[in-house]
Amino acid sequence: MTDSPAHLKQIRPLAFILNVRMTILAIDLSAFLAAIKPPYDAVIRESECVFFNLGVVEPFDPLTGGKPADDGKGEVVVSFSEGWNCSLEWFSNVQLKKEYYDEYRSITVPMYRKPPAFEIVRPDEEFCHYKVGM
Repeated sequence: MTDSPAHLKQIRPLAFILNVRMTILAIDLSAFLAAIKPPYDAVIRESECVFFNLGVVEPFDPLTGGKPADDGKGEVVVSFSEGWNCSLEWFSNVQLKKEYYDEYRSITVPMYRKPPAFEIVRPDEEFCHYKVGM
């Protein structure tokens, strides 16, 4: 590993990043965000959770700098990424079974317009860079 500039802090290594995308109706967004807030607050307190980012996807074409036209369905895509420093086995068998997810799931699963997309990303240490406290 190369030396980092003095103003950059080292963060704990990541075992994996969980990326999730859920398509819901735009009119359900406020209720979705209210439902995810309690488990979000609990997850970010977990010692194994390195980061958690959530937002609404804004389509963008980097070649034209524009956005595609609205398809008229009134849907939005909510995306979140969670960085974890634990085994995938522990995450699946312990973390995902915690009770604080139960109410969130019971409220939000009926909102899904299509099955959520999940992916696990294993960061390559050579290409993993974070600026902390900026």
